[in-house]
Amino acid sequence: MENPKDPGYARDFPPALESASGEKFSAFFAQFNRGKFGLTLDLSTPEGKTALRKLARSADVLVENFRPGTMGKLGVGYEVLRQENPRLVYTAISGYGQTSGPVIGAVKPRG
Repeated sequence: MENPKDPGYARDFPPALESASGEKFSAFFAQFNRGKFGLTLDLSTPEGKTALRKLARSADVLVENFRPGTMGKLGVGYEVLRQENPRLVYTAISGYGQTSGPVIGAVKPRG
């Protein structure tokens, strides 16, 4: 899923190709995203949370890269989603780690 206000920058990587209908697109992006579909959820709304829980029921893997703890604060963290699908592989990625590491605490959460 991508933020529609800030879509993945790889969508603009060269070289640009043109479809039969005249639509221009990034060959780089197309190579790595062929057969995938895009989806936007607003996880601050009940509808967005419900949709994510429904998607989690049939998913194999969920990868998120919010700040540590954000999904839990939104009410859709690991504990909630594993109730929907106990087999779900939940992966949280963070540039500064989750709970340990040499730079833990180097970035202060906003807010």
